[in-house]
Amino acid sequence: MSKKKKKKTQASKQSSAKQSNRQSTDPTTAKAAQPASEKSPPVSKAPKTERQSAALPSPPWLLWVFAGAIVVSACVAYWPGLGNGFTNWDDNWLITGNRFIRDLSWQNIQTMFNPMAPREELGNEYLPLRDLSYAINYAFDGLNPRAYHATNLLLHVFNSLLVMLFAARLTGRRWIGGIAGLLFAVHPVHVEAVSWL
Repeated sequence: MSKKKKKKTQASKQSSAKQSNRQSTDPTTAKAAQPASEKSPPVSKAPKTERQSAALPSPPWLLWVFAGAIVVSACVAYWPGLGNGFTNWDDNWLITGNRFIRDLSWQNIQTMFNPMAPREELGNEYLPLRDLSYAINYAFDGLNPRAYHATNLLLHVFNSLLVMLFAARLTGRRWIGGIAGLLFAVHPVHVEAVSWL
């Protein structure tokens, strides 16, 4: 063999050795250089965990079912209170003797919402929405206690539905919102707010 040919073959052997060295140290080509038997198995997707499967969306009609259950359960729980009358604890100065609720005029509404107005006739409390509610009840049905109790029940049902929507939105799970709304609707801590005036 001539010297030129020997140098060419040595140079080609050296370059192929360098190339194989590069492939074994280069992470992008290292897998390609491995024989098929040494390659790692393909990574499979992990099974869904309990938390992931619980986050699956519930059907949209579920909120409607819970809403119906909330309305029915709240009405069943507080319906007996509709037959109650006024009490002599504070209803006499808040409702029956309160001149501000007898006229739904702009001046009386301003008095209800003015925190600096004299509060004796309004129970010495700044609760303008309560007083406005009493004035609206009086405008529609006078001093019929059943109307006042019905208004309280309707407001409670509305609030229970809002709790359901808020909890469902907060947690991302409709069933949690429904249970929260149901618990709020029938919890005994609300007896004073719903059954009393």
